[in-house]
Formats: sequence, structure tokens, C-alpha cells
Amino acid sequence: MSEYFKESNAETARELFEKRAMYDVETITPFHTNVVDFNFAEKKLYGKVNRLYVPMIVAGSVLPIKNSPYKAEVGKEAAALNFVVDAFSELIQEFVVAAARNSIQGGDKYLTKPKIYKGYRDPRRLYREHLAEYQKGMRSALRHQKIRYSNFGDFIGKVIPYLESTARILPFTLPAFVKSTSCPAISSGLVFEIADLEYDNDKDKYEKFYSSPNWEFYLNACAKYGFMIDQHIPWRLVADIGSAPMLSFAAKYSVGDTDSVLALAYSEAHRRYFTLFKDTLYRMYSENRVQSFTATTYVKNNSKTVTYIPVKYTSASLYRRYNDLYFLKIYCQIRFLEEETLFTKNQKERLIEQTLELANTDFSKALDTFEIILNKTFDYRGSLTYISNALEKISE
Repeated sequence: MSEYFKESNAETARELFEKRAMYDVETITPFHTNVVDFNFAEKKLYGKVNRLYVPMIVAGSVLPIKNSPYKAEVGKEAAALNFVVDAFSELIQEFVVAAARNSIQGGDKYLTKPKIYKGYRDPRRLYREHLAEYQKGMRSALRHQKIRYSNFGDFIGKVIPYLESTARILPFTLPAFVKSTSCPAISSGLVFEIADLEYDNDKDKYEKFYSSPNWEFYLNACAKYGFMIDQHIPWRLVADIGSAPMLSFAAKYSVGDTDSVLALAYSEAHRRYFTLFKDTLYRMYSENRVQSFTATTYVKNNSKTVTYIPVKYTSASLYRRYNDLYFLKIYCQIRFLEEETLFTKNQKERLIEQTLELANTDFSKALDTFEIILNKTFDYRGSLTYISNALEKISE
């Protein structure tokens, strides 16, 4: 066991606290502003949300994902947004030249000629994997608690209470998943990891990176090409899309500023997700529906055993019976469960009510506006006019 730095989380709470404090002090780099604590405040969401804090995912059109040839091993993920890959390629050449001139020490596994151990992973694919596990857990809970339902409306009424106790920790929707710790930083398309070390081993971080004779060169080279370094994962390079060096690589694709990168490289996570949201609830209903069940009812103190045969839907028949406004209301309710907000119960109900009203005329705008108001902290006045114009006002 290391005396100063933790090697895993299998230590006492006091030891972990003291060793993490020691690590934080020892890894402060006051003369290098590109070493960033991504565990601090809004930095946790870097690359996951836009300027309005709405969850976003890589769109893959003007600035698509591109593979890098500098992968550590066959089969490793080694991709990122195209301009990030270009910047990393130039960074590698900086190391090659320095090694040839003996400006850096050879033989350093990670900081003589960096290679990519982890790159981009599609958040939609990660979400599908997460959702599959989530559905298994819910199926187990429904069976264990012997929850029965006779139709889809009854099912929703019994599932929402389950989500109330789990949604904050285990996100259900794609937007919540993207913002959560369940979705890794590499899903942003802005991140490369150049080592295969354990995230909870501070001793290795300090010895293999902070104590490396090539550390200072690494810091300066990353800054030169627009990369930030994660203080707590020093092998994690994060493209700084607000820096001039990184934007110079984006400019090669006719994208000249940060706002343009956000607009052209990403789309809001809730866009094109609504159909999947409906299909997910449909599958959950169908997979957990029993052929029949009995229940005891009481009328004027007389008990009666009734046999119920739950309705069997096709997706088409379900969506005819329950329209998009019905699903939108459920979506809004679940999103409130997933997010930490200061909305009162009345404000939530009013916002949902007015979102549904706006959806009657412009469904996409209703979803956009709801997500902006939900994710962005600002004054909510509660009028329909305010909601209808919120998107335009915020964009100004």
C-alpha cells in the first residue's frame, strides 16, 4: 500500500480522503493552465452539453468522427472528431522530432511517443447497452414485487413510482444518460486517452506521468496544439474548443469558432430520440405483461375476485390509442425525476401543461424549449408566451 497516494478505492474512508488531498496538492500546476480539474463544477459536463446546458451528442456531418492511425493496439478505440484527430497527429510529430533531437527521454511507455488506448465511443450505442441492463433490472423488480397491470395506462401509473426512486441515480432517457457519469468523457469526440492505467490508482498517475522526465514537454506540447489534460486522469487529453490552436485545426474544415463547432459537430440528445422513447416503453410493457392475473376488489364491504387479461398491443395499435401528447407528458415527468431542479410542484405541472399546449402547434419546438428550461437555470415565469418565445430569447 502506498504511503502517500491511493492505489485503489479499497482503503478506509479516512485514508482515501487524506491521500486524495495529498494528490490534489502535489498535482497542482500553477504555470500550466491546460491542466484542468474536470471533477469541478460545470467542467464535469464539458463536451456533453451545449452553452444552454442541454445534453448533446456528436452529429457526424460537417465535423465527422475520424479514425487515428496512432492506436496502441488493434481493436482499441482510436477515433475522435476529425479536427481533434488532426491536432493529435501534429502533437505526435512534436514528440517524434523531440525524440530524434534527444530533447525528451526515450523509453517512457506513455510519454516518448504517445499512442491512443481509448477514443470515441458512440453515446447512442452506450445508451442502448445501458438501457438493456436497466430493463433487466426493472423486469426483475416488477416480478419480485408482483406488479401487475391491465393496460398501458395502468402500466405507466405503476412504473413512474419505480422511476421516482431510481431515475436520479440510473438515468432512463438518453438526454439524462449523456449528462450522467454513466456516459464516459470519450463519448464527446473530444477526448483521447494515451494510457491503459486504472482510474483509481493515484500512485501510478503520479509516478508514470507527473514524475516523468517528459512531463514538462508533454504539458507544453499539449498546450501548443490545443489540448487540456485532466488533472485526475493525466493521460486523458481533451480538445479545448475555445483555444486558438485547436480552432485552427477546425478552421481547415471551414469551422472558425467555438459556437460553430458546437452547432456543426453536435445535435441535442433529445432530437430524434422521442420515437425510441416510445418504443422503449412499449417494449417494457410487452415484455412484462402477463397472460392474465387475478385481483380482489371490494364493493360495499363485499370482496370479489376478478380475473384480468392485460391488453396485448402492437406498436401501431398502442400509438393509435395513446398519442404523442400522452407520451410527451410521460417524457416530461421522467425528465423532471432525472434532473436536480428548483422547480416547485406547481411550476412543474404548469410547465408540462404548457409544453403540451405548445406541442399542439409545434412539437419539435415544444421539446426543445422544455429541455432548455429544464437544463438551464433561469427565471421561469410560467406564461405560455414566455415558453413559446424562450428559445428565441435565450438564443439572442
